[in-house]
Amino acid sequence: MEHAETVSSDRFIPSELSDAGSNKSLISDSSVLSMNGTMSDQYDNPFADNKSSNSLESMNGLPYALRGELRSRNSGSVNAARAIDDELDDDSTPAPRLMESIVSQGKTYLVTLTKKIGSGNYGHVFKGWMERDNQESQRREVAVKKLTRQASERNGTLYEDFKNELEIMKSLQHINIVEILGYSWDHGSDVLIVMEYLEEGSLNYYLKFQGDKLRISHLLKYARDIATGMDHVSAKNVVHRDLATRNILVVNKYHVKISDFGLARIIPKEENAYRLKTERLLPINWYAPESAVEPWHFSTKSDVWSYGVTAWEIFTRARQEVPKFNPERPLERASCFQIPEDCPSEIFRHLMMDCWNLKPNLRPKFIDLVHMCKRFMDEYK
Repeated sequence: MEHAETVSSDRFIPSELSDAGSNKSLISDSSVLSMNGTMSDQYDNPFADNKSSNSLESMNGLPYALRGELRSRNSGSVNAARAIDDELDDDSTPAPRLMESIVSQGKTYLVTLTKKIGSGNYGHVFKGWMERDNQESQRREVAVKKLTRQASERNGTLYEDFKNELEIMKSLQHINIVEILGYSWDHGSDVLIVMEYLEEGSLNYYLKFQGDKLRISHLLKYARDIATGMDHVSAKNVVHRDLATRNILVVNKYHVKISDFGLARIIPKEENAYRLKTERLLPINWYAPESAVEPWHFSTKSDVWSYGVTAWEIFTRARQEVPKFNPERPLERASCFQIPEDCPSEIFRHLMMDCWNLKPNLRPKFIDLVHMCKRFMDEYK
């Protein structure tokens, strides 16, 4: 059986995007499938100050994820929040000010936004800090994903997407998944999701600028971390649906974490797939054939396909664009990928080609990919 949303699916169009600001046609780096013809400005490295890119990123914007359970407490701060938002939208860097208070397990926390570091179709992402009971000694640097009230009013599905993302991430606590520290959820005002701040930014950005310094052993560690995190995700019956280097965050040279669960969905245990029938932007160049065209099925096995594309990005050091998906030739998809330069053939075969088997049931499990990465790590030290 499959879980589906019942909305007409007759508006799927090719991945050329019409720029709302010009009459020119755009092709994004992520080559998303456009359902409405427009995209918001994005950032390759949302965590690094003033390091933006002209490339278009995933439909839900910047790569973030969540963990923990904190809830809104101070509804009286709504007006202050709006004033601060206006101030932070200014080009100058405002002084840090209190925005919201949130509570977890009886402990009071305050979140202060200090600088806007990114924007998406949902609103903005800010750099800031979180502290307990105004105790500066316990202050922690954070990233805050903010769904503005105005954006939610323009697109009613954004609020549900945020809520869905939060509920999924509360169930995903893992060393290879970006940590959620809390949230502020109050109907009628802006919604906040508070996450750990990772200064190195996205793996896509990191590979482009640090790739020459990275050995195969480093790349295998990234592939292992992603497979390990995705094994945990799949065990929770969650499909990510947006696995790509742009949505992997770098902790350090040896450790990465999966982020951005804005497209993720939970598949009920009695079912085996989620079927898309809604109009939205989708990164089809990372998708398995069964997900990019009818029947638009998403499962753990379609995430495995996306993992293979992500591994291909890693071993190209994100310097080659992912080949465009041709919806008229879905069965030829795997042949579009050439072995990355300096990539051992056995790594290409087992970490990439095996994931692109046209028969979903013949693709490896994530735990199999974890073991394969460890085997290669022993060989390529």
